[in-house]
Amino acid sequence: SWSTARLDRLPFEGCAGPCVLMHLGCGPGVEWFGGRVDRTPVGSRETRIRRVALVTIGVLMLGVLFELVIFAFHLDSGALSLPSVLVYDGLIVAAGLVCLLRAVSQRDERLAWALMACAIGCWAIGEIYWDAVLAQAASPPIPSVSDVFWLTFYIPAYASVVLLIRSRLPHLGASLWLDGVIGALGVASVSAAVVFDTVLHSTHGGFGVVATGLAYPAGDLALLAMLVSVGIASRRERLSWS
Repeated sequence: SWSTARLDRLPFEGCAGPCVLMHLGCGPGVEWFGGRVDRTPVGSRETRIRRVALVTIGVLMLGVLFELVIFAFHLDSGALSLPSVLVYDGLIVAAGLVCLLRAVSQRDERLAWALMACAIGCWAIGEIYWDAVLAQAASPPIPSVSDVFWLTFYIPAYASVVLLIRSRLPHLGASLWLDGVIGALGVASVSAAVVFDTVLHSTHGGFGVVATGLAYPAGDLALLAMLVSVGIASRRERLSWS
């Protein structure tokens, strides 16, 4: 089932989900960690926040490496099962924390990064609830409480990306946007042909089960199409989007 497979619920799906860099808070906004150090009280506060963010990103990288080793060598069913779950959930929480730190430390794009932190927070709550309550159930309900939080993720994530686009790419021409839309439609159509067929054949049950199973790839494809269209349209403007 799409909603119960751990690999399909990685925090960087589709952006999905997001995109790894977006979930780590270091995609298009990576530049906020640099810059001149301000010695004023406000500057000192921002410096401390940046240091915390950098440390958090370093821990995130180590956690991702740990999880990759676990999955690559199929160690998640042995003695490392519980540590793997804890690290996995911690990665999502830490990614949301990085986005929140970005929102707190800078006024520009604050709402966008706060929304992304909210989105990742929703995913983290769903993940933690699944691991703590539903993972050991003989037949977990679908849709479940976790599904509610996972699907809620997409709403603030979409809003965050739209605000970042408006902030960073305000002067893109119509022809560039048309290029982006064409490219996004191409990616989405190919992906949908593969993904939806797979989900439909692997999902069995009532309307709620099938609808929930289809909601995830639909949300991922919409977010992927948005990012692809922006990446293509902005290839001459902002390489960080491409």
